[in-house]
Amino acid sequence: HCTPDLWPKLWLNKPGMLEGRIVNGYCTWETDRLPKDWVTCMNGYVNEVWCPSTYNEKVFRESGVVRPIRVVPHIFLPQPLPDPGSVKMVDIRSGDKMEKDGRYTFYTIGEMNARKGIEDTIQAFCEGFEPKDPVRLILKVHYRNYNVDNKSKCEDMLSTELKKYSSHPPVICLLEPMTPKEMLAIQSIGDCYVGLTKAEGFGLTIFDAFNYGKSIITTGYSGQVDFLGKNHPGLVRYKIGPVTGMEEFSSNYTAEQSWAYPDLGHAVELMHKASNL
Repeated sequence: HCTPDLWPKLWLNKPGMLEGRIVNGYCTWETDRLPKDWVTCMNGYVNEVWCPSTYNEKVFRESGVVRPIRVVPHIFLPQPLPDPGSVKMVDIRSGDKMEKDGRYTFYTIGEMNARKGIEDTIQAFCEGFEPKDPVRLILKVHYRNYNVDNKSKCEDMLSTELKKYSSHPPVICLLEPMTPKEMLAIQSIGDCYVGLTKAEGFGLTIFDAFNYGKSIITTGYSGQVDFLGKNHPGLVRYKIGPVTGMEEFSSNYTAEQSWAYPDLGHAVELMHKASNL
């Protein structure tokens, strides 16, 4: 279970390791086309390719994978959600505490990159609600990893985005690594998960929130539609366009690939409906 470009290296120095064995390679991908070297590895090094969604199955096949493809979704292992008051988390940027306070709480979890659409979520929230509205947004975000430079970059990116809006309801930014209990506390406190992603192979954070019974507002495209269903009321309209903004993350993303750009106006409508505002 790793990216296909790594599959050949797994047994490069282990002759005979695969003799008499069936090898299934499990992976996922987000855009509408696989990187070409991935296709070569899928067709050359495994007996079957496993993926978590029918969206991926279609993308893999249309990209040239000829091996059998099996859809094997991720599983949900439920954990008891902690009492929100038992976990104390603070936005080091503003000093605001993450606690249950009566306001309707939108939340999202992800990396600060173009695909995850954190900036779109901020825009929809800040432009869609007035400071007096009884709502807030919790962002559990990071940039690459948690070293000092990347944490600083993440904080700068968030500050740049939030400065675009003169006034808005509270936005709590959680930038530090968290324990499993702290992550579960976000699920305890949150009311509605907002994932304005441009594409997901599966959508694990959306999947978790959905299984904990939270309202979901997310782009109506790619892997998350498998478990939400095509008629889920929180699916945001979108337009397909070329991939942009991922150059610093990976050469696997190219302008020849496409993904979905969510309609932020529609997202705001759904957020108002969810919060009864």
